[in-house]
Amino acid sequence: MRRLVHPLSRATYEWAEDGVGPVRVTDREGREGRFDRDGVWVGGELYTADPELCRWIVSGGPTAGGPGGRSRRFEVDPASEVDPASEVDAASKSTPVPHPQQLRTG
Repeated sequence: MRRLVHPLSRATYEWAEDGVGPVRVTDREGREGRFDRDGVWVGGELYTADPELCRWIVSGGPTAGGPGGRSRRFEVDPASEVDPASEVDAASKSTPVPHPQQLRTG
C-alpha cells in the first residue's frame, strides 16, 4: 500500500481501498479523514489535509505501478519511522560545537 508521512504534521497519507475517498489521512492522535485528489474533505473527523500529498497518493491510482508507484517516497517502513520526541532527546545529548572564537589559538 502506498503511504507517506507528512514531514511537519507527521500525519499518515495512504490510499483507501473502500471507495469513500481515495486518500485516507490519519493524524498523530488517531483521527481519520478522507479526501479527494485535491485535498478536499470527503468524510471523517479530520477536516484538513495537504493537497500536494493527496496528489502524490492519487497519482499512482488504486494499484501500484507507473512512475508514481515506483517512487521511493512511497516506500515507508513503519519500523524505520523516527519519533520526533526521540530526535529532540538525541540532539540534546550531542556534543556541543565550539564557537569559532574558541578555536583560535594564539
